[in-house]
Amino acid sequence: MNEKIASEIHQLAELYISRIQRNTQDSIKAQTAIDLIKICEKAIINEVELDYESLMLLGANQASETISFITYALERHRETPDGENRRSWDTSTPLINQLMRKEISRNKDGLARLVNNIIAEKFTEETDLDRLEFVNYLHNKGFSDKEIVAIVITNTNPYSTFYYHTPSWKDKETTIAETEFTHYVKELMQPKSSFLGIKTRAIEKEFIDSLIFYQNYNKYKIYPWFRFLHKHYPECIKGDYYKYLFYSEYDNYRMINFETLYYLIDVDIETAEPLAIRLINECKPPIQETFSIYLALSKKLKDKYHSIITELGETYYNSEFKELNKTAYYYHHDKDTLNGPFSVAYAQYLLEYSTTQGIKRIGQFVEESAFLHPHFIEFLDNHLKEKCVPYLVKALVKEPVRDNYHSTIFDSLAKYDCHNYLPQIIEFMVVNANNKTRKLSAHVLQKYSETIFPIAANLVVEKTVDQRITGAIILAELNSNEANITLNGAVDKEVNDDTRDIMLEALTEKRFAKPYTMAMVEDMVKTAETRKKLSKWNEKWIDEDKLPGLFWQGGKKKLSQTDIRFLLYRMKRAKGINSDIEAKQMLNLIDRNTSGKFAKAILSAFQDSNSDTKLKYYLTLAGLLGDDDIMHTLNALFKKNIADSRIKMAEYIIGALAMIGSNKALRIVEVISRKFTNKKPTISTAALDALTAAASELNITTDELADRIIPNFEFDGLYKKFDVDGEEYRAFISSDFTLNYLSESNKLRKSAPANTPKELKAEFKEIEKEIRDIVKSQSDRLERYMLDERRWNAANWHEFFFLNPIMFVYATKLIWGIFDKDNTLLDVFYCSEDSSLYNLADDEITLDNDTLVGIIHPIYLTEDDRTKWHDKIYDMNLSTAFPQIERPIFTVNEDEKESNITRRFAGKKVPKGADFVNTFMVKKNWYKSSGDGGSSEFTKWYKNIYKAHPYIEGPVAFYLGDKTPAIVHEVYFGTTNYKEHVKIKDLPPIFYSEIMADIDQLLKTE
Repeated sequence: MNEKIASEIHQLAELYISRIQRNTQDSIKAQTAIDLIKICEKAIINEVELDYESLMLLGANQASETISFITYALERHRETPDGENRRSWDTSTPLINQLMRKEISRNKDGLARLVNNIIAEKFTEETDLDRLEFVNYLHNKGFSDKEIVAIVITNTNPYSTFYYHTPSWKDKETTIAETEFTHYVKELMQPKSSFLGIKTRAIEKEFIDSLIFYQNYNKYKIYPWFRFLHKHYPECIKGDYYKYLFYSEYDNYRMINFETLYYLIDVDIETAEPLAIRLINECKPPIQETFSIYLALSKKLKDKYHSIITELGETYYNSEFKELNKTAYYYHHDKDTLNGPFSVAYAQYLLEYSTTQGIKRIGQFVEESAFLHPHFIEFLDNHLKEKCVPYLVKALVKEPVRDNYHSTIFDSLAKYDCHNYLPQIIEFMVVNANNKTRKLSAHVLQKYSETIFPIAANLVVEKTVDQRITGAIILAELNSNEANITLNGAVDKEVNDDTRDIMLEALTEKRFAKPYTMAMVEDMVKTAETRKKLSKWNEKWIDEDKLPGLFWQGGKKKLSQTDIRFLLYRMKRAKGINSDIEAKQMLNLIDRNTSGKFAKAILSAFQDSNSDTKLKYYLTLAGLLGDDDIMHTLNALFKKNIADSRIKMAEYIIGALAMIGSNKALRIVEVISRKFTNKKPTISTAALDALTAAASELNITTDELADRIIPNFEFDGLYKKFDVDGEEYRAFISSDFTLNYLSESNKLRKSAPANTPKELKAEFKEIEKEIRDIVKSQSDRLERYMLDERRWNAANWHEFFFLNPIMFVYATKLIWGIFDKDNTLLDVFYCSEDSSLYNLADDEITLDNDTLVGIIHPIYLTEDDRTKWHDKIYDMNLSTAFPQIERPIFTVNEDEKESNITRRFAGKKVPKGADFVNTFMVKKNWYKSSGDGGSSEFTKWYKNIYKAHPYIEGPVAFYLGDKTPAIVHEVYFGTTNYKEHVKIKDLPPIFYSEIMADIDQLLKTE
């Protein structure tokens, strides 16, 4: 036996023994089970038979742990050295051979299930089974033909008993082939002949019937059994079809077996027709099932049942779509038929029967129905093409029954010429739409800019709010110079804040491209006064007269009462945790050195309100105006809300911390993002969102923000100089990320001199603590920069990595690439501890100002250069911050370039099982979610553009234990737009390579 499998079986035995010791109260019974496990382990690994005494003990033993061990150990024994399953069980294996006895198969324990499953699987798998030899073997083991048939029928997947279906993931058309069991039963059904020379009594059809009809779950076997009989022994069921066409589900209520019925209609319409009518009359199926039966009959009998089909269709249309029950808004489902959703199936039938009459009836249905389903909209688009436009325009005003209703309509309208329907679309926007659907409408209308602009320009100055909002949204979508001029002229006259915010959002780039001057801010406040927005104080939790003063930059001129009202009025309009765009212009000019007291007062008012979520803008404003004092208050408030399980409030507080914008505050948020990743993922996500918001507030990218918050501890470059007893020392961060010290004579010390002042020693101790905390996240962050292909210009790279003592250490622990603006690799280098840069040939290089620098991924290097860099790293005794040059490389196979799915690992079994998949993928930064039935699903993104999603069978959201198998089938690639098809050849090579490397490592981890 393969050593690896033998070792795993031994580990499995140890696991079960420890379970028995832990969970079994009866010590004698426990010891018996343990001894038996050890004996069975030896028998399986050494591939020998059990002694007679042990075999008898095994037959009598009912300990579930013992039986479970034997089952899983034999499963592992079934694997080949490369981890693949053998196509069929090997009954020559001594222990399996001993267990394959009739007496064991009759028991109710796990061993009986194992034996019965082996028999069933050998018959119904796609194997090279020698049927005669196997049946002889079973007969010699005491099994009769009846017992073999009973075992297979009751122990197999219902659909694979008689027919083998090719799995759909194999990328072939689904095919149906007869199983070995089918051939076996065929021979047994010969009444007066023997089965390949074995003289046994023939199996009767009634016996198999009794097995199939015995329990309800076997209803799924009726169709393959009937198909078998109809094909091979039609005389056996002639005149007896009816009993195969239904089954009893509960209280003897008869349900139609549609698979069998549709098969019979397809192959024998003369016999099937009267039986189908009888089924309808006696079983009285629901309308969608009755419709499906007549639809199936009509495909064979043309127009015979046209009047009945139309009567059913009209009944459904008139009863289901005249009025929508709003109390069950999202619970209304279009009933399923043989041809899909009922509303679509009937419409499709009408078109096939008569295109002219069908279109007329569909138009009437769209006109009269109270609502439609998105799939009906897609049907109109697919079948009527440009003729669907008038129907879709009418459909706009229907009650939406799904979130994607209007987006489905506008996706279709965008394909066709809607010029003649612009008035109706605009009327919908004004009268029926919300802002979300107005934006969808405006996106479709933008291609008619010449026609639509004057209409929108008139709307934006109309009387009603809905008209003005509609005009503003259309102009914002047009985003032309004349549209922006029109909006700019209307924005300061608009009294409705919702409409005005839409205008401001559209004008952000034009109106707020440059920070406002004091004069511009004063004009902005006056305009708000003119619009009567500042006439009274609206904050009930704050005494306006007791608010501490705020000062403009310079600290001399105080903000007026009107200025303060404007600030709070606009902050209340803010979306999310950022400042409002107009408030931001004022905040830019406020003196942050003197605003701390005001921030404390705002925060105190928020706490007095019992942290009213409606006042979360107080938190944001306090953060924007606060200093390190308020940072400590907010941090304490965050911890209290976490302890009190006020998670949503804790998320708001994280946002306020981020708005402070100081490096210390942002580092707290960054630590929260890491600390709560597993404990409370929503908190972690909120912290990451807060960092994004802070970057937006500071007008920098999130990566630039992450760079900025790494402290330099007030070092002068790479050193912090200090004096002790008249001698100068330099503290620096060594390659192992600890503080080291150099004397004037360059003598290295691992600790500060003994006479270093206590305050300075305490500072160094605090620095070391902070270094340890920072280093926890930097390697992962820099690895992500490599995978995302982040580039720094030469100046920014030098500033970030050479002027920060922590990041300089990382600069020496990585291999770097020089790129041009088109991302073409120009050279590769490393950084020495003396700050010099050297290429592969150890020639010193300099960075040109117009070049870009990035962490090199080995996929950019030739195989020869990868080898040379690998050797150089070894020679330099360099330990990179994370695996870099030695990373495995995967390139796209020729046969998968045009596809969005790769199956290069299809059918591979994960050695460590399903639970390991869950932990491994999360550690590899895959996002885990739950799919159907609690199955685990994983997604990994590249810059929020491309995504990878593997289909791995086995892992689920809950713990399975032991070695529950997991099998990789395929990896799908897509984009943020689920309708967009991406070809593997168009993926970033690094992204593809890393995804394949993750799956490869998953499959190779022992």
